[in-house]
Amino acid sequence: MKQKLLSLLLCLVLTTTLIYGCRQDNSNINSKPETTTETTTSGNISTDDDNYPVQEAFNEFLDDCFESLITSSTFTFRLRLHDPDSFGLSAPEVCIDTFSDTYFTDTMNESTILKDTLAGFEYASLTSEQQLIYDILEDIVECDLLLCKNYIYYEPLTTMSGIQNQLPVLFSELPLTDEETIIECINLLNTIPDYFQTIINFENEKGKAGCFMSENAYNDIVKQCNTLASPSGYGFLQKHFENTVNSLDCLDDTKKASYVSQLKDAVADNFMEGYTYLTDELDIISTRYGHNNEGLSLNDKSISYYEALVKSYTGSSKTIEELISAVDKALENDIYNMQVILLSNPDISDSMENYTLPYEDDPNAALNYLKEEITETFPKAPVDSFTVENVDKALEDFLSPAFYLIPAIDDMNTNIIFINNSSSYGDMDLFPTLAHEGFPGHLYQTTYFAATNPHPIRHLLNLGGYVEGWAKYVELYSYSLCNLDENLASLLALNQSYSFALYSRIDMGIHYEGWGLQDVKKFLLDYGITDSATSLSIYNTLLDNPGIYLQYYIGYLEICQLRDYAKSALGDNFSLLGFHAFILNAGPCQFDILRDKMDVWIEKQTDN
Repeated sequence: MKQKLLSLLLCLVLTTTLIYGCRQDNSNINSKPETTTETTTSGNISTDDDNYPVQEAFNEFLDDCFESLITSSTFTFRLRLHDPDSFGLSAPEVCIDTFSDTYFTDTMNESTILKDTLAGFEYASLTSEQQLIYDILEDIVECDLLLCKNYIYYEPLTTMSGIQNQLPVLFSELPLTDEETIIECINLLNTIPDYFQTIINFENEKGKAGCFMSENAYNDIVKQCNTLASPSGYGFLQKHFENTVNSLDCLDDTKKASYVSQLKDAVADNFMEGYTYLTDELDIISTRYGHNNEGLSLNDKSISYYEALVKSYTGSSKTIEELISAVDKALENDIYNMQVILLSNPDISDSMENYTLPYEDDPNAALNYLKEEITETFPKAPVDSFTVENVDKALEDFLSPAFYLIPAIDDMNTNIIFINNSSSYGDMDLFPTLAHEGFPGHLYQTTYFAATNPHPIRHLLNLGGYVEGWAKYVELYSYSLCNLDENLASLLALNQSYSFALYSRIDMGIHYEGWGLQDVKKFLLDYGITDSATSLSIYNTLLDNPGIYLQYYIGYLEICQLRDYAKSALGDNFSLLGFHAFILNAGPCQFDILRDKMDVWIEKQTDN
C-alpha cells in the first residue's frame, strides 16, 4: 500500500530538506560578561524464514514512502535526484505543495494511516536498521499529528526562512539540462500565482483566528516581497536562466532564444506578479485583522502547538520546562567558565577584540584547511569536492549568513556552500561558519552518512535537531583548530555557546512563558546587555521565528550530553574519534533513539 509521508516541517516548508540555512546571526549580542563503527542498511534482510516476509514487506513500505515523497514536489524531485531513471522514477506532474482547503485535514488523516500502517509491522521481526527507521518515523508521525491539531498557528512566511525568501534560491538551483527540464521550469513558474493564492487563503484564516503574523514580521516580509517584485530582485533570476540556457549544447540558437524569452516572460508575469500579489493581499489582511504580537503564547492551543514545534525542531523529548532548566544551567556554566578564563588571563579581553582566524578571506582555502585538520578526531571524509558561491546581491538582505544546498541523493560529489556577503554580516567570523557548513559540518555529515548506504527515505526526513545540533557542535569545536591560544579558543567557543543560550532562553520565554519586550529587556539587562535597539532586534527576531534557534542550541546540548555520558561510561576507553564516528554512522534521528543506540555502542566498546 502506497502511503504519502506528510510532515508540516517536511512538505509545506519546501526548503527544509533542500537547504540548510545556517549559522544564524547572533551578532546583536556582545556577550562578554563582567575509529568508525559498524553499520547496517535496511537491505540487510535476515534469511530467517519467519522474519523474512516482514522485513521484505517493511522495505517495500519504505520504498513506497520514498517514491511518494520524492515525487510530491517538482523541486524535491529535481533537486534530490540526479538520475531518476536509476530509481525507476519518472518526473511527476509539475507541482508545488499547496495550502489547499483540506491540506491539514488530509495531512492528519494520512499521518493517522501511516501510524496504523507502522503498527501493523511486527517490530521484533525487523532488522536493527529497520527498527531504527520505524522509531524515527513513529516519532515524526506523532509530532505531525500534534502539529496538525493546532495547524492554524503554523506560519509559512517567516522572516528568516519563509517560503517567500527561499523560493528564489530553489529556482536558481533547479537544474536546466534539456528541453524537458526547461519546459518544466516554465510551467513551475506559471504555478506561482496559484501557489501564493493558497498561502494568502491560509493567512486569511490565520487573521480570522486572531493569529496573523506580528507587525514587525509583516513589515519585513512586505519589504522582502517588494524587493523581489522589483527589476533588481527578479532580474537576477532572468539573467540566471538566460546564462544557463545559452550554455546548453543540446539546443540550437533558435531554441535557446525562444526558451530564454519564455523564461523571462514567466518570471515577469508570474514570479514578479506573484510577489506583488503577496504584498497587496498581506496589506489587506493586516488592515482587516491586525496582528498577533504575542507569538505562540497567545493561548493554550498555541502553546501546545509550540511544544510540538519544539519537539519536532529539536528531536528532543524533554519538556519545555526541562529545556528551560537545561538552558539556564548551560548559561551558568558558560558564564562561570568564561569568568575563570578571564580572571586567570587578565589580558585576554584585548585578544578577543584582536584575533585572526585562518583564511578568513579565502573560503576555499579555509575549507581545505579544515578538511585536513579534522583527521585526528573525525573519520575520513568520503567526499572532498565542493564549490563556494556567493549569494546574489538581490537576496543578501534576507538570507542567512551562509547555507549549504543539500545535494542530490545520487550525486554526493556536487556540494555547494553559499556565502552571504551582506554588510550586516561583516562582523561574523568566516572560519567557524565554514566549519558549520562544510567540514566537519553539514557537507561532511551529509556525505558521510550517505556513504553508509542508508535507505533513501532517510535522506528525506527532516531531523533538524540532529543536523543543526551537529553543525553547531563542530562550529564551536572548530575554534580549537585555529592555532589560537588555548584559552582564547575556549573563550570564543564559550562566547558563541552563551549567545545561542540567551537566544534559546528568550525564545522559550516569549512563546511559552508569555514574555513581552520589557521582559526580554529585563532578562538581557541581567546579562549586561543594555542597548534598547539590540534588545528590540533580538525580541523581534525570536518573536517572528519561534523555535528556529532551539534546533541549533538544543541539538548542540544533546550531543554534548551524549559525549559526556560516553566519557563517563567508557573512562580511559573513550575516544573522541570513536564518539564522532558513532554519531555520524547512526545518522539523523531523534535524541532518545540516539541515546538507546549509544548504550548498545558503549556495551560493545566495553566488551572489546
